[in-house]
Amino acid sequence: MRKTNLKRSTMTSRTATMGTATQTVDVSSAHAAAIRDAATTMKRERAIRSFSLRPLLVALGIVAAIVALYGPLRDMYVAWRTGMELEARYEQVVAENSELKQNIDYLMTREGIEDTARTMGYVSPGETAVVVRGAPEEAEPESEPGAAEELPWYIGPLDVIFSYGESA
Repeated sequence: MRKTNLKRSTMTSRTATMGTATQTVDVSSAHAAAIRDAATTMKRERAIRSFSLRPLLVALGIVAAIVALYGPLRDMYVAWRTGMELEARYEQVVAENSELKQNIDYLMTREGIEDTARTMGYVSPGETAVVVRGAPEEAEPESEPGAAEELPWYIGPLDVIFSYGESA
């Protein structure tokens, strides 16, 4: 502490010579005031810069990340949704194939052959053919190939965000 006090005491007054006039100035107080003013100004500038630039830089970083990742994320989402649709279609085809195999197995039996022959108008020896007109035919309820299945709630908004299903 003595060294600091010593230095201050030696700097308290100096003589400045300007031309012929001599003036004594208190250097330590003027110097300290200038340093305080500079420090206060620098703190204000840092505060202004840090409060205005930091959120802006963060926002720009987030926007840049979204823009950079949108293309790959869209491709991934389109592949995932296409995979879902193909899987559903595959399950439909497997169900159809199973039904057709059962029909083939039935048609290979004697009953299946006789039923098919009767629908074509054939009769066995000793039987009489009777044709009924005006009777409604039995229709099997068919599900449409593109029948809408129950999808999770988030599929709709993601389809909109990633433009899925829109013609390019």
